[in-house]
Amino acid sequence: MKKQLFVLLTSLFVVVIGLGIAMPVLPFYAERLGLAAGVSRQSIVLHVTLLTGVYALMQLLFAPAWGRWSDRIGRDR
Repeated sequence: MKKQLFVLLTSLFVVVIGLGIAMPVLPFYAERLGLAAGVSRQSIVLHVTLLTGVYALMQLLFAPAWGRWSDRIGRDR
């Protein structure tokens, strides 16, 4: 049980660190790359907003399903 919990917490830590690093710099990175390629600033804002919003929406939709699924799997073992 302790090994499974350690794997779960390590995975969660990696995801949170990845998001904590990627999300704050995403607008600057996208703007710099987009402007170098000649993309309008409004298009860059739209794409960064959609990327951030889709992540939050998918987490809202799938977190309860993942929770139920993990509860079922955890009870079986």
